[in-house]
Amino acid sequence: PPPPPPLPSQRVSVTGAQATAGTDAIATPPSYSDRVIGFLRQPRIFRLLRETSGQPISAGLKNAIKTIRRGGESALQTIQNAGDDVSLELTIILSLFNDDIMRFTPSRVSGSHNDTDEPGTGIQGTGI
Repeated sequence: PPPPPPLPSQRVSVTGAQATAGTDAIATPPSYSDRVIGFLRQPRIFRLLRETSGQPISAGLKNAIKTIRRGGESALQTIQNAGDDVSLELTIILSLFNDDIMRFTPSRVSGSHNDTDEPGTGIQGTGI
């Protein structure tokens, strides 16, 4: 039997040496870590977490989220691997929002972020 047809690919322009060589890179879906970081960087995240969980956010968890928002993947890994109460709280919150995180597209949130809840775009509710 003939081989199956190739799957369609999404192509994106790249910069740097690849761009000067005239090649394109194939877009890959965002990793789970990228989705988590994008989800936590969206405006009003603290309000969303508080309203959905029905609990106030602890100072330790709030600081951890701020650290992740600034530090990205390395900060996320460090906090998740700490094995303390904050890493447990973060794991619980991420589990609670897992469906929203998996549906989240990091590019939906602008590249800039801050540590306050401000109006903006992003996921405004949960699937719970």
